[in-house]
Amino acid sequence: MSETPSSRPGRPRREVRRSRRERQIAIFGVLVIGLGAAAIFSVAVYNGQVDGPFSAPLVTPEGGVNVDDVSLACPPDGAFAASADTVVVRVNNASDVNGLAGGVEDILDGRGFVTVGAVNWTTSSVDEEVAVEIHYGAQGLLAAYTLDRHFEGAALVLDNRADATVDLVLGDAYNPEETLVSAADVSAMADIELTASGECLPVNLVSTVPAPRELPDNPLATASPTPSPES
Repeated sequence: MSETPSSRPGRPRREVRRSRRERQIAIFGVLVIGLGAAAIFSVAVYNGQVDGPFSAPLVTPEGGVNVDDVSLACPPDGAFAASADTVVVRVNNASDVNGLAGGVEDILDGRGFVTVGAVNWTTSSVDEEVAVEIHYGAQGLLAAYTLDRHFEGAALVLDNRADATVDLVLGDAYNPEETLVSAADVSAMADIELTASGECLPVNLVSTVPAPRELPDNPLATASPTPSPES
C-alpha cells in the first residue's frame, strides 16, 4: 500500500520547528558575539590600548580612586596659557607676613596681570605646608591655569563663583625664591600646552567649595548697555 501525504501529518511540523530553532540559535549566536566584541573594545578604550570614538579624551582616576576624591579640574583640552592682561587676579595674604600680598601684587602687575587689590584672606583656612592656592570658578579655568604657570606647587581650588576672576592666596609656606617662577621660565613655556599636576576631571564633574563672600571686581567684564530713554 502506497504512502499518502496525509499518513504522516507530523513531519512538516517537526521540520518547521527545527528550522525555527536553527534560526533562533543563529540570531542569539550573532548577538552574543557582538556583545562580546563590544565589551572587549570598551575595556581596550578604557585602558588606553585603542582610541575611542570621542573627539576628546576621557580623563578618569587610576588605581580605583573614587571620583568624589578628585578635586582638580583638567585644563581646557589643547589650551595654552592666556595672555596675562586677560586674567583678573586679587592677591590674598593668608600668612603671618605683613605686606606679603602687596609685594606679590606688584610682581604680577609687572608681568601684565590685571590686579585688583591685596587683602587678607578670611574665607577658609590654608594648610601651613601650602605655599599658594588659586581659587577660581568654572569660567576662570583658563585664567587659573595661566596664573598657575607663575608659581611652583600651587593648589587649584574650584569654587562656585560665576565669573572669571581669580583669587591668589599666599600661605605660610610661600617663599619667593622657591615658589615664584621667573618671568623668563614662564615665557619659555608659552608654546607648551597646559597640563594638570595630578589626577583630574572635566571641570563640570568636580565638586566646588564656597566662593568668598565678596568677589574681586572685574574691570574686564562687559557692562550691560544702558537703555536709551524713550522719545
